[in-house]
Amino acid sequence: MRTRDPKIDLLRHLWLLSSAGRRELRAVAAAADLATVPAGHVLVRAGGRATEVYVIVAGTAEVVLDGRVLAAVGPGEFVGEVGVIDGQPRTADVVATSEVTVLAVHASQLRALLAVSPGLRRGLLQQLAHRVRRMDLVPAA
Repeated sequence: MRTRDPKIDLLRHLWLLSSAGRRELRAVAAAADLATVPAGHVLVRAGGRATEVYVIVAGTAEVVLDGRVLAAVGPGEFVGEVGVIDGQPRTADVVATSEVTVLAVHASQLRALLAVSPGLRRGLLQQLAHRVRRMDLVPAA
């Protein structure tokens, strides 16, 4: 008899992994640590070293740069991925605006997962494309 993995159950309901198969979900669940942080907690700090990526499972956060809110993020969205992808420092702060439950994935594990998980790659690329489109539509301040 198989036991259910609560992380797989969480992942299965996230839009960014909607095309991931059972094997991919198991790999992501094995690589991720589940954590809950309080409102006001800084998940990602601008200029910091990108060592982890977070997938928001529940709650909301804001992406903030120089005191200006750039975006609101919520369940199913990655945060902290840009620095992991390009190896550069974090580009903005990400601050929890409510209690937030996240799946944290170390940078090296994310890179390994992206190499073997087409569903995860597709979800990440779709999210990045969505963000670029959203930024293209926002007038410069």
